[in-house]
Amino acid sequence: MTGSIAYPTDAFDRRPAGDRRDDSARRTPRAREFGEYDDYMRREYARYLADAGRHAEAAREIDGLVAAGCADGADYELRGQCRLEAGNDVALTLALVDFENAQRLHGADVQRVQIRIAACLNRLGRHAEALVRTDDTAAAQAYPEEAQHERIEALIGLKRACDLVGALNAYPPKCPDLRARAGGVLREAGRNAEALGQFAIVARARPDDRYVLWAIGDCLVALGRRHEAVEWFERAELAYREDGDGVKAEICHRASDEARGRRGVLAWLFAR
Repeated sequence: MTGSIAYPTDAFDRRPAGDRRDDSARRTPRAREFGEYDDYMRREYARYLADAGRHAEAAREIDGLVAAGCADGADYELRGQCRLEAGNDVALTLALVDFENAQRLHGADVQRVQIRIAACLNRLGRHAEALVRTDDTAAAQAYPEEAQHERIEALIGLKRACDLVGALNAYPPKCPDLRARAGGVLREAGRNAEALGQFAIVARARPDDRYVLWAIGDCLVALGRRHEAVEWFERAELAYREDGDGVKAEICHRASDEARGRRGVLAWLFAR
């Protein structure tokens, strides 16, 4: 689900938005040359670039508005959409941040932003979270086709994971990568007992897999089996330290402390 954003029109200029943005494109080089490139021109030029499919350039223009502290919700929504168009995991993660900012600031279409958040989550494989976003009645009514599309995609993603588990059960020792992927989707959906079963099979085949060790601890905490989780977090910490990743090792250390009940802050949540 991608496409151009519906921008608010300028009440003092009745020409089509495309004509005004073409003017912006023509004026921009001269305005920059003479130091007359203000926030309004930057905003219009960013929209012109986005409409022209030049999403990376448009995002950079919005970066300037953010740096100047004058970006509104519509600006964050536009930059999020440009990053959504890029499609890689880093861009999608940044787009989520932009859309969340757009929701809390004036100027964005909050209902449409909800659908775009769902699109990001789907493309990141976080189908269960996408389902929650597309369950918003107002958003579904405002953008029924987009909401339906994203909800179907999320349901398909979750169903595929469940179907995959059923197929893999015929071959318990095989396909650890697929089992880990299915376990991740089940964990996102809150089906921690099923996810734990898949991760446990993977751990037998790959006892030093850092992600799987962490995921097992996470599932055990969610199931209330905190003391059992300690061992898995400690194993994950050791694996990360051996790999030279001190940041994630420290997160695992805090998680094991929390599982023992020695800390009051769920530090391990920051890694989720």
